[in-house]
Amino acid sequence: MAMKNKKHLIILSYLIIIVAACNNNSYTPPNVAFTMDESMLPAYEKDIDHKGILNTIQRNQEEAFMDGKKIYNSNCINCHGTPKQEGSLPTAFKYWKDSFKVGKDPYAIYQTLTRGYGGMPPQTALTPTEKYNVIHYIREEFILKQNKAAYFNIDSNYLASLPVGKSKGPSSIKKEGWLEMDYGNFLINTYDH
Repeated sequence: MAMKNKKHLIILSYLIIIVAACNNNSYTPPNVAFTMDESMLPAYEKDIDHKGILNTIQRNQEEAFMDGKKIYNSNCINCHGTPKQEGSLPTAFKYWKDSFKVGKDPYAIYQTLTRGYGGMPPQTALTPTEKYNVIHYIREEFILKQNKAAYFNIDSNYLASLPVGKSKGPSSIKKEGWLEMDYGNFLINTYDH
């Protein structure tokens, strides 16, 4: 009788592990070397309410999409391009066909934008909300439509697994590249387009 109970206990343990693995939709930190060490991040990055920002995006998807599109088309498109037009950096990640190396969930992509990875420099000019808006745009415009295997479903388990914070970071400011550009010593550096 004891042997039979032991077998049932082992089978039950395996079933629990399998069910837990199937329902595990939580963030797992990647084991990669980011370009920027965590100690170099601005202080506000340590207290970001990632769940709150993602919930706000879910409630205001169209607004987040349009802001993300604007950011992508003014910053990201230069290197990454689009499915119809190759970017200037052939090795840049192609969201519509490549497999993610750091993680395909929004927080992992956020870490890549914030800290940089490989040839991707940290995007220090973007606020946390701007980063999540561009992530939303990339996920909806490229990944969901053309790279479904790389699409990560955001659910309550995932949101609960994110680091807890109280801040959404600094507010966005209107950026005008030609006004903010460091013109340097050469006239050629003044050209914006």
